[in-house]
Amino acid sequence: RDWSSDVCSSDLHLVWGAVGMARVAIAFHLAKLPAVAAGVAWALSGYVASLWTNGARLPSAAWISWQIWALVNLARAADERQGTLRAVAWLAVVSAAGILAGDVFVALMGGMVGFGLAAAWLLGEGHSRARSAPETNAARAAGGRVRLRFLGACALAAAVAALLSMVTLLPAALAVADTERI
Repeated sequence: RDWSSDVCSSDLHLVWGAVGMARVAIAFHLAKLPAVAAGVAWALSGYVASLWTNGARLPSAAWISWQIWALVNLARAADERQGTLRAVAWLAVVSAAGILAGDVFVALMGGMVGFGLAAAWLLGEGHSRARSAPETNAARAAGGRVRLRFLGACALAAAVAALLSMVTLLPAALAVADTERI
């Protein structure tokens, strides 16, 4: 058995996930050095380190940080009302890539963590704006529209990601239908 190709693939997935986590840190306004530290911490975390020996999940896990970044990016786009369609496309592509990489449940975990962090980003940005401007009914209504725009964009991205990953999901669903576990 040639282990060199497995090691190279694992290394590339670790680097890809670490770069994604650095992008997440930058999205939360961290400087470059702390962002690099966040990427290294992701690559050396217990969860990811446990996947080094379970290569089947590492490719999907490498997309988690990119899903988080895409969701935070989508929250920013919904808040700024520009680039929302591009942000939806990014989220759909990275979510589908996480599914197509081999483990739909790892991709779902990435989506859940990303959704929570994007919501935190929206609340944090909203609080920073609220401190600089008096809270009015119009400001609260605008915040509600941003949240609705974000939720709608998330739903659209999830639907597109599901369509993109049907090449994997549909045969699996059909195969399950013929088992006793159904």
